[in-house]
Formats: sequence, structure tokens, C-alpha cells
Amino acid sequence: MTKCLGKNTAQFKKIPLSEVINGIRYCQLNALNYLKDAQMILQEKRYGHAYVSVHLAIEELGKAVLLKEHAEKAWKNGADEISINLKTKWKDHEYKTKKAWKILDPTLKMQILHKKTRLDINDTFASPSTRLKNAFADFNGKTWSLGDVIDEPKIEALINIVKKVLKSGVLLQLPF
Repeated sequence: MTKCLGKNTAQFKKIPLSEVINGIRYCQLNALNYLKDAQMILQEKRYGHAYVSVHLAIEELGKAVLLKEHAEKAWKNGADEISINLKTKWKDHEYKTKKAWKILDPTLKMQILHKKTRLDINDTFASPSTRLKNAFADFNGKTWSLGDVIDEPKIEALINIVKKVLKSGVLLQLPF
């Protein structure tokens, strides 16, 4: 019988410790592909769509951090599986974003949107809510828009920061 941290219900994703490293690698690969997409989109000067891809990369980075943290805890407690709550962690965009910012330099959680162009913007930082604002056409009661005005140098810097962390190897440093 395997020893597992967490509850054994359909609400949880159970992953053997032997597969965690592969999961982290897949998250890294997917995140790097999102960053490549963002760079191609930036060449067309479609900053809002590029930002959506960058933020998806940040979420994948967060998922890799989540896997690493759960694996370290399981290893420490003698478990051979991890169990991740699907509702509150695995599928929670805010949670995964916060996990990513644990290993990204928090001073770089920059204001990615130009607040001065839209007075109704409350959240101008890289976040799931700003990602969604830039993913869809929207009507604000007076006019239609395709997202917010993205700060081009900042999005390019964010791409480079995330890419550097993904390639650093820090996520693959596990105790087993």
C-alpha cells in the first residue's frame, strides 16, 4: 500500500513521487513555449495577446513550484505520492500565480499596464485578472476595447525574467 499525503478523493490529483520531476519538466516546457508564443506575438505589436501568453507561462511556472513543494513535503514525511487539491490549488489561477512569484523577484511584479490611459483600472500588476482583461473584447458601457495598454519594455523584461528562472534548474533540485 502506498503512503500518500492528502485525502484520497476525486477532488485530489495523486501523483507518484517518481513522476513529479517529469511533471515539472512538462510545466517548464509548456511555459517556455508560451514565452516563445509571446515573443512572436510581440513582433506583431499585439501586446495584449502577448501578455496573455506571458501570464499563462507564469501560471505554468507556479504549477511547477506547486509540484516541487508538495514533493519535498512528501519526501520529508516518507510518502511516495503527492496529493494536490484540484479545486483550491491545481486549477486556481491566483494560487499558481502566487506560487510563481515566490521564486520570481517580487520587485519585478511590475505594473504591466499603463494606468494613466484608463482611470477605471484598479489592478495594473501582472495577475490573472489583468490577463483576462487582455484576452477578450469588452464593452465598458460607452465603447469597445481589446484589452489595456501594455507597457512594451516591461512585458519584454517579464518574458526574460520568467525564461531565466525556468532555465535556471532551480525547479529540478529535489531531495530524491
